[in-house]
Amino acid sequence: MSKRYKVLVIDDNEWIRTTLKDLLATSGYHVDIADNGETGISKVKSKCYDIVLSDVQMPKIDGIELLKQIKVYDSTLPVVMITGFPTVDTAIQAMKEGASDFITKPFRYEQVNMVVDKLVKERGGTKKGTQTSKKAKQNKTIESLNMKLNKKVKELSLMNSISESMNIPQMSSEDLFNKIVKVATELVDADGASILMIDNMSSELIVKAIKGKGTKKEVDSIIPIDGNIPWKEVMKGKHLVISGGNGFRKNMAVKGMNKSNSSVLIPLKIKDNVFGVLNVFDKLAGGKFGQEDVKLLLTLSRRASLNIENAILYESMYANLISTLQSLVAAIEARDRYTQQHSQRVTQLSVKVAEEMNCSQDDIDTIKFAGVLHDIGKISVSDSILLKKGKLTEKEIKVVQTHPVVGEKILYPLGLLPAERAIVRHHHERWDGKGYPDGLAGVAIPFLARIITVVDSYDAMTSNRPYRKAMESKEAINELVRCCGTQFDKDVVDAFKKVYSSKFFPKTSK
Repeated sequence: MSKRYKVLVIDDNEWIRTTLKDLLATSGYHVDIADNGETGISKVKSKCYDIVLSDVQMPKIDGIELLKQIKVYDSTLPVVMITGFPTVDTAIQAMKEGASDFITKPFRYEQVNMVVDKLVKERGGTKKGTQTSKKAKQNKTIESLNMKLNKKVKELSLMNSISESMNIPQMSSEDLFNKIVKVATELVDADGASILMIDNMSSELIVKAIKGKGTKKEVDSIIPIDGNIPWKEVMKGKHLVISGGNGFRKNMAVKGMNKSNSSVLIPLKIKDNVFGVLNVFDKLAGGKFGQEDVKLLLTLSRRASLNIENAILYESMYANLISTLQSLVAAIEARDRYTQQHSQRVTQLSVKVAEEMNCSQDDIDTIKFAGVLHDIGKISVSDSILLKKGKLTEKEIKVVQTHPVVGEKILYPLGLLPAERAIVRHHHERWDGKGYPDGLAGVAIPFLARIITVVDSYDAMTSNRPYRKAMESKEAINELVRCCGTQFDKDVVDAFKKVYSSKFFPKTSK
C-alpha cells in the first residue's frame, strides 16, 4: 500500500476498538480510535480521515446521529456502520443517511479488509481527479462499477436485514402480518401495504393487516376476486406491478382496495401454492415501483411466507391443544354437577378483575388461557372424594390438596409460560402463608394467581355443594372482605367489589 490511509474507529467497546485497530494496522492503515460519538466527531473535524468505522449503539451520540453529523461536515467521507443486530429499520435509515456499508459482529478479518480497501480506494480515486480524457473515462468507468458494487452491497445488507427482521420466534399471526406490512412499506419507501389471505371456500380475499393513508378496508373485511383486478394472474404465482389510470384507480376504490397510482401485488406461497397476497402501494416520493423494489418485495415475501406457514401451523396446534385441555376440564367438572362451568365462570370474572386492576393485555391473555385449566389436576382425585357428601378426612384433604401440583405437572411438558403454570400451581396459596402447595405469603404469591384465588373462592362459596347450600352473593362478598389480609390480597378483593358493583355478573347462587 503506497499511501497509509487514515482510519477512525468509533466504538464504546474497548475490545472492539482494539481488535479493529490491530487488524487494520496489520494491513498498513494508520488507525485512530474514539470511545464515543462526541469524541469521534471532534476527531473528524480536527484531522483528515479516509474512512470512519462507527458502532450503531453508543451512549451520548448514537451511530445514526453521528453519521448525520459526519455527512454534514464532509459528505464524501465514507462511513461504515458496525452492528451486532442488523434490522431492516436500522439498515434503511443508515443507507438513507449516507452509510457506505455495514459490518456485522462478529466480524471476519477478510470482510473488514475488503470493505475498507474498496471504500478508501474509491474515495482516493475520486479525490485525485483526472489529468487526461482517457484517465477521466477510466475513472468514470471505475466509479460506475463501484456504484454498482456499492448498490449490490447495500442490497445484500437489506436482504440480510429482511431475514433478521422476520427471525422472531412464536410471533402471533396478527403481529406477524402487521410486521410484514411495516417492513414492506419501509423497504421500498411506500405509503401503505396490506396482507390479504385467500378464503378457498368463498373465493374471496380477507384483509389481515393494512396500513396507509386513505385505505378503504379494515382488518377482516372481505374483497371479492373478480376479473376487473388481475387476481387470476397473482393466483397463478405471478407478481404484478400496476400503474393505473383514472379508470383503474376508480375500480380499485370500488372493489375496496386503495385508490393508488402504483401498486405491487406479490403472491405469498407455500410449496408453490398461493395462499395470500402482499399488496404494496404508492411510493412516498411519487412515481412508480421499479424492478429493485420488486426484487426486495419478492425476497420479503419468500421469507414472510415461511413465517406465516409456521405461525399458522403453531396456532393450529395451539388451538387443538387448548380444545383438548378444555375438553378434559369439562370432563372433570361433568363428574360433579355442582361444579359444571366453574372454570369458565372463574376465568370470565377474573378477566374483569384484571381489567379493573389495569393489567396488561399479556396478563389478561394469560388468565384467559390458564384460568380454564386451573383445576385440571383434579383428574387425579377420585370420585369418592370429590363427590363425598360428608366431611373429608385429613387424608382425603391431603389428596385434594395435591391437585395444583398435579395440574402443573400435566401442563409443564406442553410448553406453557411460567405465568400460566404459576396460576395452576398457586391458586390455593393464602396471603398469610397458610395455603398450599408451597406456603407462599403476601406478594411472593404470583399476582395473577392472587386474582384467581379470590374469584375461585367466590364462585365456590356461591355454588351448591353436596354438603352445603350456596351462599348469597352479598354474604360471599362479606366473607371475602373479612378474610382480607389473612386469606386474600386486599387490593384484589377491592377490585372484585368494584366489578361486583358494576353488575357484570348475576348475584344469584348456582
